[in-house]
Amino acid sequence: MTPLRPPSSSGTPWWLIAIVVVIIIALFGAWRAGLLGGDGEIIPSRLGGAPDTSAPGTGPGGSLDADALTPVPPAPGVPPAEELLAQEAEEEALAQEEARKGPRYPVPALDEQARRNAPLPEPGIASDPPLAGALTTFGDRATLTEFFNLQDIARRFVITVDNLPREIVPTQASAVRRVPGPLAVEPTEDGFELQEANGLRYQAFLRFAESVDTATLARLYVRFYPLLQYEYQEMGFPEGHFNDRVIAAIDDMLAAPTPRGPIRLIQPKVLYRFADPALESLSAGQKIMVRIGPANAGRLRAVLLRLREELTTLGD
Repeated sequence: MTPLRPPSSSGTPWWLIAIVVVIIIALFGAWRAGLLGGDGEIIPSRLGGAPDTSAPGTGPGGSLDADALTPVPPAPGVPPAEELLAQEAEEEALAQEEARKGPRYPVPALDEQARRNAPLPEPGIASDPPLAGALTTFGDRATLTEFFNLQDIARRFVITVDNLPREIVPTQASAVRRVPGPLAVEPTEDGFELQEANGLRYQAFLRFAESVDTATLARLYVRFYPLLQYEYQEMGFPEGHFNDRVIAAIDDMLAAPTPRGPIRLIQPKVLYRFADPALESLSAGQKIMVRIGPANAGRLRAVLLRLREELTTLGD
């Protein structure tokens, strides 16, 4: 897969070297001052600061970008990484075999008149302006940039969708921005408990998702589908069909469990993990459904079901 930005051919600029040096000096000073533990774990500052209580895949304050996850050692009862990778490789091989038979959910090609009226942009960042312009159908640019990264839109979207059924959505390539606000947790005797108030952090995004007309979204999807299919094949799936992967990602999220009772978390170092091994072993997409809370998950399921109906009947 090609990088999101081509590397510079003029060497490393002097200002970047200076920034790196400053960061190294600052981190060394923080370690000497006792702000960092010897293994990188953040501990309370002697000036009265509190430890970072970010959840997995979060930045300071516990914000999440689509609840992207940071790799951590498996919790007790979770299969080893090698076993999970082997299982994923087997599933990938089966998916590739199915792909050779043709798309399960075909996307119709635009007719000649439609292609002349709205020519498909070139792949890469050149496609950002027309894609962003098309997305303003659902909100102004300020609203869109609140929720989404509008650089390398097509590539980010494809990467995010492809990784939702996997373990991790790469943060640096996510199509969705971090959710603002701190993670709401309550300390317990043996860890932490995710609070119901945490669901409030997702309200703005859910209201936006519910406001989107899925039929209009499907029409735009068909218009730009060749671009998305190209990016998917460039990722390493030359015989794959991106719409099939979209449906697989939706189905994976729809199959997420609804935990009964409080959700317990542990914090081995800086990042939180689910205390329940069954939850910790879920895919990235299913963990999103768990973290947003049952009420929000119900609302998101309704949106996903409407979208699935649109995307599975495009060829009818």
